[in-house]
Amino acid sequence: MTRRVVVTGVGLVCALGIGTEESWKNLVAGCSGVGLITQFDTTGFDCKIAGEIKNFDPFQWIEKKELKKMGRFIQVALAAADFAVKSANWKPEDSDLDEVGVYVSSGIGGFDIIEREHWKLVQGGPGKISPFFIPSAIVNLASGHISIRYGARGPNSATATACSASAHAIGDSFKIIERGAAEMMICGGTEATITTIRHTPAAHGTLGAMDLWWAKALVFLSSKPWNTRRSGMRRSWRRLSAMGCPATRTTSRSPRRMATARIA
Repeated sequence: MTRRVVVTGVGLVCALGIGTEESWKNLVAGCSGVGLITQFDTTGFDCKIAGEIKNFDPFQWIEKKELKKMGRFIQVALAAADFAVKSANWKPEDSDLDEVGVYVSSGIGGFDIIEREHWKLVQGGPGKISPFFIPSAIVNLASGHISIRYGARGPNSATATACSASAHAIGDSFKIIERGAAEMMICGGTEATITTIRHTPAAHGTLGAMDLWWAKALVFLSSKPWNTRRSGMRRSWRRLSAMGCPATRTTSRSPRRMATARIA
């Protein structure tokens, strides 16, 4: 018999806020999480905007000694998982953890770590590379750290399928539960790609998907894809002002979605 699968909790750390409640509140208010980049100096860059996390404090979820072992994508994945687990009111001690799995995907993993360690190699030679370089950067370590935190010993995986990575993780988790390979999955996606290399024209501006003249202008001209004068993804400043959204609202970095699912 086909097993029914339901979503029991949702955790969001995204361009609209830290936590599901804040993110939903800003979503229904029509606010944008996009703002001017503050993570690095954008002088000389065509693209000067992104969805940054302004108030994300990893120490709320991670001990200082553990932080150096994790790229930013892992840090926000742990935070989103915490929101999802609490939303589901799930307690690991009440479950058979052999039947609980984790499937958290990412398009590229620790891009910030790769960029940082390469710079250290160029500047100081191979002896400067951190021994935590690989485990803090590879895609599957978001799933790995979440499974360690909750003691989940069921299926553990990750896909690296660009913008559809989160959807693949949730869809695959659905199938894992449906076929009886697990009773519950913590699943979703995480990304942290606001870095200097990622924002070069070679990385996205020449793909033809977005013309970046608007990225040099007002921040909230972004996300208006169906306008006849569209240039990438744009949204009108007038519309945002009418909705009462502040010009300086930049409460997140890039989308991270986490969910828990289990059989009904």
